[in-house]
Amino acid sequence: PLIEALPSVLQRVPDAHVVVVGEVFDHQVLHVADRLGVRDRVIAVGRVPHEDIPDWLSAATVEAHVLQGDDGLGLDVSALESMSFGVPTVLSVPPDALPSVNLLDYPGLPLLRSATRQDLSTMLVGLINDSAARTDAIMAGRAICQDVFSGSVVVDKYISIYGATRPIIEAYGANASQLVPES
Repeated sequence: PLIEALPSVLQRVPDAHVVVVGEVFDHQVLHVADRLGVRDRVIAVGRVPHEDIPDWLSAATVEAHVLQGDDGLGLDVSALESMSFGVPTVLSVPPDALPSVNLLDYPGLPLLRSATRQDLSTMLVGLINDSAARTDAIMAGRAICQDVFSGSVVVDKYISIYGATRPIIEAYGANASQLVPES
């Protein structure tokens, strides 16, 4: 959907480019860009060292993580990394993509309800042209990273799991391995 939205984006933001950092596992993206006549606006840099990612993110006005569709796969580590670095990140995931978190509780989060090219184009152009919307998206993305994925939150979750399972493990003692099904 991202490349298919590009012609519409270019009508309103003529100097826009899409930079794909990382491996392009499906070269269909580049074929679509060729077919739509926007290949000169798509830069696929390939895999880069992880330590170079901040430099690439600092050059981004927005990040669109919608290549995977509406199945929740558009919210992966690289999307979270973009949000934590303060890049407005468009997501195409259901609001309940994260366990026990409703993404609708984060006002300003660029969350697509559908990954149609028109919806994506409208959202991208809005973010590119509206600095207040970008600021809201940055704040929402950072809040999600802090509220759900910060070190203290993750440690607290592990402690909670351990606390809930500790009585069971103590009850089984040396036979705790019986709790794990054999493969």
